[in-house]
Amino acid sequence: MSCGMPKDMLRDKPREDFQHRTLFCALDIASFPAQVMGAYYSHLRGKAFVVICQDEHSHNSIVVSRSIQAAALGMDNGIPLYIVSRRWPHVAIVKRDVSLEKACCEEIAAVLYRYSPDIDVRANGASFVDLSRTPVQRTLRAFDIGTRICRDIIAAVPLNAVSAGLGATQTLARIMARHGAPKDAFCDVQRDTSFGVCVCEAGAEAQTIAHFDTTMLPGLSGQCRQKLIAYGLRHIEQLQKLSKQALVSRFGTEGEKLYSMAMGGSVSLGSPRDKSFGLPCRAETVLENDINDIGIIMNKVRYTVDKICFLLKNSNVQVTKFTLTIKYSDNKKSQKTITLPSLTNDFLTMAQYAQQAFVAQYQRRVAIKSIILDTKDVRPDPCQTSLFETSWERKQLALARQIMKVRNENSFDAVVSAAVLQKSL
Repeated sequence: MSCGMPKDMLRDKPREDFQHRTLFCALDIASFPAQVMGAYYSHLRGKAFVVICQDEHSHNSIVVSRSIQAAALGMDNGIPLYIVSRRWPHVAIVKRDVSLEKACCEEIAAVLYRYSPDIDVRANGASFVDLSRTPVQRTLRAFDIGTRICRDIIAAVPLNAVSAGLGATQTLARIMARHGAPKDAFCDVQRDTSFGVCVCEAGAEAQTIAHFDTTMLPGLSGQCRQKLIAYGLRHIEQLQKLSKQALVSRFGTEGEKLYSMAMGGSVSLGSPRDKSFGLPCRAETVLENDINDIGIIMNKVRYTVDKICFLLKNSNVQVTKFTLTIKYSDNKKSQKTITLPSLTNDFLTMAQYAQQAFVAQYQRRVAIKSIILDTKDVRPDPCQTSLFETSWERKQLALARQIMKVRNENSFDAVVSAAVLQKSL
């Protein structure tokens, strides 16, 4: 699918250039609620329908999403339902199903996990995956990676409009994904325009996005977008000609964000990745014997968490996210990323979430080979004390410090109670 850009800008340099640089892939799924309904209900595929949240008999109901065929008739999101019923009586009305959207996001996450464990799938289907230094980056060009990801997602969930953007930053990847959206699918439903892929070359960020519309810039407030229209700033190229000071004086704090994005730089989009610190930690527990006792296996999970917490505390860092991987004896594996409510390196907190993640993905089909924990979003320990900390929590923190001291002085692998040790034997 062509995006209206020169071929030498769409096709990236030889894959050797991408082996040692950061590479992000962003996915954009237009009209996500409608695409989900069409994917899970075959009788809706290829037909014009709209999705609503409220009761269809309510006078206040509005269209929250519409199918490609409905968009071709001139419908748009936000239209009152009574106008749809009056002007297009043949168009089907479907109530939104959030559970199906969640299931679709899980399917997308399962596909992205094949390429990298570092992913972020949001409720609206928009996704990010960090492909930096992954095996697929060493074997395929960036354009081919985006094409394969889109095809795998459409094979897993029969969506009809998926776009992928690849670039050196999350912000740039998201802009490219919006530009690569198969817009002509909304006016020609007979053509195969299921997905679009756009790649930005390293070092050519500002040149690549110069002719894009400013509406493609992500993370801007409604007030900022209204000012862009009022000042007549329709294209990113116009922003590139303005100084940082000029943008800040007119757009306030969002002026710096506008300047950074216009120059192809990275800005925070609400993801903790941009605030990460240090190197990720990994801990692995190999199961030498075939164990079927769920109690013993859960102790192995806790032991793996203990090892990762020991590494975090020794490095004086905390995390808000980690990935639990289960490797089976047939060399297959399952992964699940857990987002913690706050920064922590506390054993009890991380063990609770790790055990829940293990139960959610464990399958008793073959023996477990190993249990792996990888930390994400590593940040320095702020050394702050909670205002609501109880005496029991203070006691646990003091106990953890003493255990750390013993382990470091005596090179112990772990310090556990005799009851737990006896149960695991």
